[in-house]
Amino acid sequence: MYVHAAFHDMQKQRRSKMRFLKQLTKLQPELLVRVETTVKIHNSPYMTLTVENIGLGPRGLPALSICHYGEQNGDLMRDPEMCFEVEIENGIAMEFQPYFYRNDYAGVEQNAVEDKIVNTRMIRSQRQFSELWSPNLIEQGFLTAYLAQANDRAQEEYFKEMSDPERLREEMEQAQAEDRLERRHEERVLELGIELMEQEGIAKQQRIIDGRK
Repeated sequence: MYVHAAFHDMQKQRRSKMRFLKQLTKLQPELLVRVETTVKIHNSPYMTLTVENIGLGPRGLPALSICHYGEQNGDLMRDPEMCFEVEIENGIAMEFQPYFYRNDYAGVEQNAVEDKIVNTRMIRSQRQFSELWSPNLIEQGFLTAYLAQANDRAQEEYFKEMSDPERLREEMEQAQAEDRLERRHEERVLELGIELMEQEGIAKQQRIIDGRK
């Protein structure tokens, strides 16, 4: 069955929501639009998880690879890797259509789209696996680990900027300017208060004089 016809027929079937990838792409939207954008999530004791924008899939839609990488005799081993085409609406990933699966330890590789021919049975099998894998990744804490890593990177960037003498000098000058402005504002408020008190005192004295008359 040809690519577009097969995928059109499969739209009538239940497609993979792949909630883990949906949440991750909300947190890292560059994964949907920038080729070679890569996210590596370290989450001991589990194997590192890598998600990468690998360009376009069989239908010309953005494609993501998600993979656990292990190591054997110095070689990286995929356990497993899956590839999905992503259907996007208003910048948000809505559906994930699997088309590739590989597990190096098991010696299995399934390419469901070859020479414009789609193996619908293989795609159904890949979808079923992805719907088991996705909640496992969430339960194992990979989204939480990603957020912790993102926070660590933000702190590193902050301290890196703060270690830049020129940046530090500019921030100090700005803080000093803001402090001077605040002090001037306080002084002006005090001046106005004194003026009002003086005016009230003059008015009071005038009322006394007027009363005596």
